[in-house]
Amino acid sequence: MLGGDSPLIPAARPQNASILKARIELEKLDRLVSEIDQVLVVLDGLLDTLQPPLTGKLRIEFRDQRGSLTPVIYKYRHGRNGWWQEVVKKGTASRAVRRSKKFEANSQLVKMLCREAEELMEMRRRVNAMLGRFTASSLGGTSSMRERLDALSSSLAELTAASADI
Repeated sequence: MLGGDSPLIPAARPQNASILKARIELEKLDRLVSEIDQVLVVLDGLLDTLQPPLTGKLRIEFRDQRGSLTPVIYKYRHGRNGWWQEVVKKGTASRAVRRSKKFEANSQLVKMLCREAEELMEMRRRVNAMLGRFTASSLGGTSSMRERLDALSSSLAELTAASADI
């Protein structure tokens, strides 16, 4: 097997520049998602503070969807069976802001915060899509390359052993 113990490849070889760049970019994307999530948590706190605890109050919550936490805007509803959450359709949160008497004082600010939250959620979706494409493309090629490399390594090891006998 080729590697640090192989006479063909030195143990201390320099890092591949492309790998270093990819690692740096992945870390940047990871930090970007974390920062977006932090801002969404702050926006949720503001939405909670600016709206009364009544039917129609909008909030942001992170929900588990297919194994990852995803931010969702939802509206509180109250009925005979108590409180429940209704997910607000994508792109409609600013139109879902209540403007009745108890909500009126901060309705414009809440509407602006909802627009910001939707923009951040879309940005987060695009960053995660980039990460997904990177992962899918790297996973698709590495397994077949690994098999080919292992086959070449074993044949090179056999050739090296055979040449040592000569």
